[in-house]
Amino acid sequence: MADYRNLSELLASTANLVQIVNNTAHDDDTITVDGVSWFQYGGIAATKVYISGNSWFGFGASSEHLKVCRRDGKLYNLWREEGTLYNTYSFLRFKWDGYTQYNNADTSVKLTYEVYLFSTGDLFLNILQDPTNSSYLGTNELVCSGGTKSFTVTSGVALQETFTHQDTTGANFVATQGQIVITPPYDRKYLLQDTAGKYYSVENDALKEVSATEAYVAVTDITTETALWVDSKMKVNRDTGNARAYVFPINQGTTYRITMTEIGDRERIALSTDNPRLLTAGNSVTVTRTLKNQTPVINDVTSFTATANENWCTVHVSSTGQTPAIAIERYRSALVNCFETYGLDAIPAGSLMLQLNDPILLYWQDSIDELPAIEMDVTAMPFPQTVLTHNVDMTDSTIKGVEKVEIDSDESTLYAVSFDNGATWWNYVDSAWAELSEAQSGMTKAAMEAIGTDAWALKATTGHIRFRFVLVEGSYVNHIIVDYLN
Repeated sequence: MADYRNLSELLASTANLVQIVNNTAHDDDTITVDGVSWFQYGGIAATKVYISGNSWFGFGASSEHLKVCRRDGKLYNLWREEGTLYNTYSFLRFKWDGYTQYNNADTSVKLTYEVYLFSTGDLFLNILQDPTNSSYLGTNELVCSGGTKSFTVTSGVALQETFTHQDTTGANFVATQGQIVITPPYDRKYLLQDTAGKYYSVENDALKEVSATEAYVAVTDITTETALWVDSKMKVNRDTGNARAYVFPINQGTTYRITMTEIGDRERIALSTDNPRLLTAGNSVTVTRTLKNQTPVINDVTSFTATANENWCTVHVSSTGQTPAIAIERYRSALVNCFETYGLDAIPAGSLMLQLNDPILLYWQDSIDELPAIEMDVTAMPFPQTVLTHNVDMTDSTIKGVEKVEIDSDESTLYAVSFDNGATWWNYVDSAWAELSEAQSGMTKAAMEAIGTDAWALKATTGHIRFRFVLVEGSYVNHIIVDYLN
């Protein structure tokens, strides 16, 4: 069985699909295919899946549970795949390919879709191609004891529909348009860092400087398995006996420590690629490494670092049904310990980031899976922009002075006036002209327009006039009109 690092990789892959029906017509008949024991539908394990040429699926029973463009159609191709996602979630995948009209193989009635069963208890429908002829879309619904869940298929438009289980027996589901969401089964945390290398978390809506030291911490995802044991032939086996073993997932590059705080009659520790938890009686998985195979010793310590293709650890502790206590821990570096102790579940608010000098957003996940793409919306505020007009020559004999100035602009823009081609700048305040010393200061539009003829006559004596205005975010100036006295 293949494992997929993320949902996108699974949906894009076809390499591991096994073809069950190959260009063979199935009209009104039903094909019975192996299902899985871990998926419940209506209180029945879906150990068999019934698939009709009329485009319906039955999970654990030959009933029309899932109908996709269900009408008198014909199936020609069918594929099956069983695997895992994130090395944790099991899935069963079917791909149905045919036509929604039994006697018509035109592309206008072509139908291709996938049905996924996940060990989370949820169903996922991925329609890749549906009829472009809207008269052949048939019935689209999931029938369960919690009611019929209808969904809409649009001609010629691909569709993804998620059916989320509402109970452990698969009696009721909620239908939602869109791709199924399966959260990766590992921690994901955020921290902030400044240019000095200090780390920050958030506490009570404020930044908090944090640090940590290296440590060993308890592994939590451990199951006690019955009739599971490790042999001397590089196998982990499942039978019907009294053997007991602890099984837990491991991550490549992570160091683990196992301490026998109590002992049974076995101490066999093995690593494997495949998940021993999924074994049924009479089956086994191949071991990549056997770390211990000895008579148990109290307080014996085994340390190892998981390498490529080592996903699971099995600790076989007893052949008699005992479950002696052992301590299973993993090593955390100082930085990882800082993430796991103080890390944030979500990206901190931008207002907090701005409190740091050149803040760095750090992301960490407890997995070697592909890192997610992190996107941030950044609002950049431009610096105030100073604009200078051309110098206006008023030496013409017909110009006797300035009557008034009219401005079309917002109210935030600041204005200044020069009468010596920009050597000095002035504003008019409290009925007097005042020279400005700052490059981005000035008066408002209202103040400029309120300057009267007599006030202009006091300064507009050089035959020159020039304007300066300062634009801030969202401000504008359309025009400045000077009315002269003639």
